[in-house]
Amino acid sequence: MEEKVGKKEKIQEEQEVQEAQETHEIKEPQDTKDVQEKQETKEPKNNKLPIIITCIVLGIILIVAIVVGAYFGYKYVQENKTVGTEWGDTYYAYLKEAISEESNKEDYGLQNGMNDIELQFIETEEQYPVMVMTYNKDNNQYVNLYKTSGSGNVDKVIYTEPATVEFLYNIENETYSWYLHTETNKDDSYKSLNGLLQQPDNNKADYTIKKGEETTQKTVSGDTITLSKFDETFVEPEVETGEKVEFSTELESKDLRENIENAVEEYKPQTEIITDEVKSETEAEVKEMEETKKSIEQAKEEIKKEEERKAAEELAKGLKVGSVTLKYGKYVSDVSQMDSSMYGTILLRPNGKFHIKANCEGGYPYKTLDCDGTYKTDKIENSMEYFDGLRFTTDTGVTFSLEAHSGGRLSDQWHGYSYVGNE
Repeated sequence: MEEKVGKKEKIQEEQEVQEAQETHEIKEPQDTKDVQEKQETKEPKNNKLPIIITCIVLGIILIVAIVVGAYFGYKYVQENKTVGTEWGDTYYAYLKEAISEESNKEDYGLQNGMNDIELQFIETEEQYPVMVMTYNKDNNQYVNLYKTSGSGNVDKVIYTEPATVEFLYNIENETYSWYLHTETNKDDSYKSLNGLLQQPDNNKADYTIKKGEETTQKTVSGDTITLSKFDETFVEPEVETGEKVEFSTELESKDLRENIENAVEEYKPQTEIITDEVKSETEAEVKEMEETKKSIEQAKEEIKKEEERKAAEELAKGLKVGSVTLKYGKYVSDVSQMDSSMYGTILLRPNGKFHIKANCEGGYPYKTLDCDGTYKTDKIENSMEYFDGLRFTTDTGVTFSLEAHSGGRLSDQWHGYSYVGNE
């Protein structure tokens, strides 16, 4: 019985061992599968990392390319976009070439020593606005003018003398216009820009006014009326012509573009400059000038009448010579009584002047005369004696004397003059 039990236990142990082995054999493949699954799980992670890095790098490259492309695209657009008008684009392109390193600056009217350069667009009779360049050099201001026909070309007019550009109203022509103003120590000259642009080689001024040139007239009351030649010729209206912009050969292209854009925006045609207010103020100044001219003419007439009145009084009083009073007027010589071909006439005037026309003595005491002169009262020698009379001096330098007699007579040793009436 014990033998059977022991045998049974032994069989059971062998079964347990066998089961354990089977169990071990079954688990072993499971462990291997887990390892493989783990390996399979890890391997995909190692394969994706280079792909991600590559994508990131490509993305960065793409972004950089987009940014760079956008920058150069923006720059291209900025450099090639219009400054506001077609004519403005033409001037911008011209100035861009002028400031480039390869350009010959003198070909564009630029030179060394130019300071405070400014640009402005103005309206003239040209088809498109004219570009005015003003600058200082050696303490003087100068002007360059540039015009375009719209074909992309720009023509320059370089004025070599110091000058300024001014907007004036021409009273005679009744027109507003731009003028080139030049100045010397003696005079001021004005030339229309329209004429200068059409004939650049013709530097002759349209108007030249001497320094201090004016019309001055005294009035009967003693006052003085003055009208300057400039005020008689022009009115300088107060107008808004648009601000100037800075220019320099050292400007960057983008700064030049911005300045030209501003200059184009500041451009004002004459219809905007000549407002109703400007017209009204100009008309008022012209009217004031015309009233001044009338006052001058009236003062001249009044002075003339006053002089005539005084002359009439003097004429009526006559000329006191010693105890004799001579009348002013015409005195005729008696030489014709001896020879009808001989004559002598003296016009005695109250202002100390006379006119003589005579050939009464040939070469003595005077040659044939026909001229003005002056006279004064003096002691005159006649027949070795001295008498009250008049000493005459012609404008040609001839002198002679005549004794004064009552009854309106003058005489020398050889012949006499008798009063015959007013001139």
